[in-house]
Amino acid sequence: MRTDLQGHGLGWALLALLKDYAAADGLQRLEGSVLSDNAKMLRMCSEFGFSISPHPTDATLRVATFGLQSQSGAA
Repeated sequence: MRTDLQGHGLGWALLALLKDYAAADGLQRLEGSVLSDNAKMLRMCSEFGFSISPHPTDATLRVATFGLQSQSGAA
């Protein structure tokens, strides 16, 4: 793990790009699984606007969900 790169905004930039691409493709939400003990990723997702909930079948995971507004209906 390259700890010298942590805290340089790469995760935020990647999430923003992922959000933009997903919205442009007409997706309604982003959803991912995060290890329960990955506090840094859970904090970043939460601060970015993801809602965090328990995984329905695996206590070692959390589900991060981000709702997207459809751009396809905009005039």
